[in-house]
Amino acid sequence: MNRTAPVFISKNKGFTFIEAILVVVILGIFLGLSTPYLLGAKEKLILQTEQEKVINNLKLAQQKAMAAYGGYAYKISFLPPDTYALNTDPETNTETYHLHPDIDIVSTGGESEIIFSKVTGTPNINLNLTLESRRFRCEITVTQGGLIAGTNPSKK
Repeated sequence: MNRTAPVFISKNKGFTFIEAILVVVILGIFLGLSTPYLLGAKEKLILQTEQEKVINNLKLAQQKAMAAYGGYAYKISFLPPDTYALNTDPETNTETYHLHPDIDIVSTGGESEIIFSKVTGTPNINLNLTLESRRFRCEITVTQGGLIAGTNPSKK
């Protein structure tokens, strides 16, 4: 006769308490190590977004001045720590923009406003603008030739 050993099947399914605690500890370590990176990436993205908004408004003002839209020169005034204003009509029309609460204008390179002349769109000054968050900073430059550019955010 052919006899086989009895097979025992465990009816207990699931995880032990130690296994569950081990998974929670591993996840905690992973989250603890990744959180500063994720927060830094978010801060950098916010700074980059605000920089793009300022550059777009500078380019818009320049384009409107070149098109002689409304017959006015276009002026953008920077009001640290977090505001800038686009003045399309010297007497009446000013659009005010506020940066994200975590972003500040820390330097305007000595000048606090730039004027784009009608038809040519050339600025009256070279502008060097610095935007800063808690850990990062970026630059925006406007040259006398009318080139508007920004740098990638970098650590302070």
